[in-house]
Amino acid sequence: MRAFNQLGIGYRILIVLFILIGFYTFGRPGGSSTSVGVGLMLAGIVFFIGWRRSRGKTERTAAKVTPRSSGTIELKGDGSFEVEVVGESHYQTALESICGPRTRDSVSKHVEAVLILDDLNKHDKSAVRVEIGGKAVGYLDRDDALTYRDMLEDMQRPKAKATCAAHIVGGWDRGTGDRGSYGVYLDFDLG
Repeated sequence: MRAFNQLGIGYRILIVLFILIGFYTFGRPGGSSTSVGVGLMLAGIVFFIGWRRSRGKTERTAAKVTPRSSGTIELKGDGSFEVEVVGESHYQTALESICGPRTRDSVSKHVEAVLILDDLNKHDKSAVRVEIGGKAVGYLDRDDALTYRDMLEDMQRPKAKATCAAHIVGGWDRGTGDRGSYGVYLDFDLG
């Protein structure tokens, strides 16, 4: 029963429908036990497919997410910082205020980022804004934003905020025009 409860509602409805159809046709004149067998077989196939899919999502999600008491989700990563933030060229002043004054050397700073759904974004209704220290520093790219939103749906938390580890790099100033931009990379698994 636990496995059945882990299935999505669509899979549960299909399974119950196949079982009911099988028993309904069995009780009708001319019905046979074959109709029950076919209904049960189809229900079994749908159950197996749904169970495999939900089991994978449950295992993936459980390994990467820690709920916080504030309702914010803490996303876990493997330390690879592979999710690149885009648009950070428009937020260099905010990044400089987070990292401190520019120096000759490139910065390498680990901080916590907050991912916020930006449904009112005039350029992209699926945008996901990245903030560090309460300041916007960029966005997830479009594909990553859609995948992230799907991930929240899978967790049944479609409007949740999430935090994850972030790595800020770059931002040097060596004089004579040799000035590097900051870049931001996030550490969580998009699946």
